[in-house]
Amino acid sequence: QTAMRPAKKLAELLAQTTRILEAGAVDGAFRPADPHMTHLSLVGALMFFDLTAPFRHSMQDKEEWKVSTPQRTAFVAHLKTLFARGLASE
Repeated sequence: QTAMRPAKKLAELLAQTTRILEAGAVDGAFRPADPHMTHLSLVGALMFFDLTAPFRHSMQDKEEWKVSTPQRTAFVAHLKTLFARGLASE
């Protein structure tokens, strides 16, 4: 099976983000939010986390990094909480 092209995958993720935000707004769980900006915030945070992992690990190995280096699962859990609270209806 051929891997999905990056542009198509990003478009699919944006569509999924839009569906989730719209359903949450209809249910009253989420306040209205811009799907594209929400998508950019989420994907950007994940990409930055992944791209900077080698740097964080090298700094920690040199004992120059004084903060924890979270696992990706912990970071994703943090983002879920952050976005759920940020999008929560008032």
